[in-house]
Amino acid sequence: MLNGTEHDALRQNDIVPPHEIINKKVTITIDGNTHVAYQGESVLATLLSMNIRSVSRNDHGVVQGAYCGMGICYCCMVKIDGHNKQRACQRTIEQGMNIDTLSNHFTTLLPVFEKEWRL
Repeated sequence: MLNGTEHDALRQNDIVPPHEIINKKVTITIDGNTHVAYQGESVLATLLSMNIRSVSRNDHGVVQGAYCGMGICYCCMVKIDGHNKQRACQRTIEQGMNIDTLSNHFTTLLPVFEKEWRL
């Protein structure tokens, strides 16, 4: 786990500098790696500040990044705490949150559907 200085150095892409954000740091997991984030900011803001641009995988298996950042386009779907298809721009960071990017429940089922439907 990174200390405060190392963590803040990682967040070079913040719109608002870390010292201006509510200073409540929490521990979260992103794709199996432990990170420190700020409670209350959006999941998408956290991902982008850590330079994670490839956020989701659509129903066709294509990797995509966030588009609108305000909940309209559905391009930032991630798996949060075991729940698929959560909009990263609409969820706020909480202590212990587990975030999986590039995860799509539908694409994991495609081989099953293809076999059953003989696609």
